Amino acid sequence: MRRLNQSILALLLCLMGTVSVSYADTVTLLTGQTIEGTIKLQNDDVVIIQDLNGRKFQYMRADVKYIKVSTPDTDEVSAEPVQKEAKVKESKYRKNDEATPKKTVFMVELLGGATFVPSENTGGVVGANVLIGSKQLGGVPIFLGGGVGYQANIVDGTTYSLLPIFLSVKIPMLFTGQHTPILGVNIGYGVALSSNYLGGLHAGLDIGYRYTTAKGAGIYVGLFAQFQQMEIERTTIVATNGTEYDFTQRVGRGFVSPGLKFAFQF
Repeated sequence: MRRLNQSILALLLCLMGTVSVSYADTVTLLTGQTIEGTIKLQNDDVVIIQDLNGRKFQYMRADVKYIKVSTPDTDEVSAEPVQKEAKVKESKYRKNDEATPKKTVFMVELLGGATFVPSENTGGVVGANVLIGSKQLGGVPIFLGGGVGYQANIVDGTTYSLLPIFLSVKIPMLFTGQHTPILGVNIGYGVALSSNYLGGLHAGLDIGYRYTTAKGAGIYVGLFAQFQQMEIERTTIVATNGTEYDFTQRVGRGFVSPGLKFAFQF
């Protein structure tokens, strides 16, 4: 009888182990890595899974290839609908050769720093930009869009106000996820807001760090350097035969501005 009880107990333990394993949820990343455990939260932006050792991991949905939910969980996760949703999206991505759905995002940038004309004068620059575009490009989480803003270059007590209109690309470097280093490039045209000067080529480069929340919003801080081409009116006093004349001409100048940039993504 004692041996029989021991055999039954061993059988029950084996069945419990089998049930535990067979009911594990699975998250497969684009890298091929697989995590088994219990999905605690999943939406269009992130997936949170607790592994069999009790550790929690959070992954951006753009980095997830496939989700398999095998057990009913809390009200946060529904097993069968989630599994069907994952399959439908995977089929859609294959059809369009995309890894993740395209989404439109808005950004607001605030910037400030120094500005100078090479070999001449120095001053400061302040500005703000509004951008709109897609946060996915060819299945990769690269932002591509356009922007418009306001910038003021202050040199020798004179303010040169411009309306920059530009294309923008923001590329995640090294890795993607909640914490990501970002490289950004802007190129376009700065429209002069005064008749005393003319605008020209507007180009900028920035590098920094972005933190993305679970709902897809983001905060960015980084360093930037930009170039703004301009033509400025200059008046020169010319003396001829004892008579002075005012001679006004437009002189080409390039404003170079390094500084700090803060951005908010919605």
